[in-house]
Amino acid sequence: MVNEVYLISQSLSPEEILIVKYWADVASKYTSGGHATDIATQLIVNENLKMDEAALIYAKHGIACRDALISCFKTKYTYNLIRPISYIRNVMGHATWNTVIPTPAHPEFSSAHAVTGKASSVVLESFFGKKYSFTDRTHEALYGARTYATVEDYAKEGAWSRVLGGINQYRYR
Repeated sequence: MVNEVYLISQSLSPEEILIVKYWADVASKYTSGGHATDIATQLIVNENLKMDEAALIYAKHGIACRDALISCFKTKYTYNLIRPISYIRNVMGHATWNTVIPTPAHPEFSSAHAVTGKASSVVLESFFGKKYSFTDRTHEALYGARTYATVEDYAKEGAWSRVLGGINQYRYR
C-alpha cells in the first residue's frame, strides 16, 4: 500500500494537488471534523432549514464525527503504524521523497479524513438523501469551490486527498 502512495506521488496532476491542498484545511486551520461541520452548515443554509431541523442535524452530526474521531485515534494508537513518509524514506530508500502537505505527528492508520468523512456523509445522507448534490465553498477564496454529485462523493474525495498527499495509505472505500 505504501508503494501505491509512492507511485501515485510520482505523477500527480495539478487537479490532484489542488484536491490535496483543499482538504489539508491549512488556511482555515480546520480539522477533518471541522470541515465536515462547515459542509453541514452550508447544506443547512442552502436548504433554509428551521432552527429545530438544524439543531437535530448538528446534534447527530457532532455525535457521529466525535465518535468517529475517538475510534480513529484509538485505532491509531492501538496499531501505531508509521506514516508513508517514514517507510518510503527509510525502507524503500527514497531519502528525499516528501509529501505534498505536512505530515501529521501521529500514527498513520486510520485516516481521520476517511473516518470522519464517512460518519459525516451517513448523517447528512439521512437528512438530505443519497442523491443530494452540493457545492462546498469552504476554501472558495483560495482554491475555488468544489461540487459533488452526492454527499458520499465529498467524503470519498476528502479521504482520497490523504493518499494523494502522501500522508495516508488507507482510504474510504
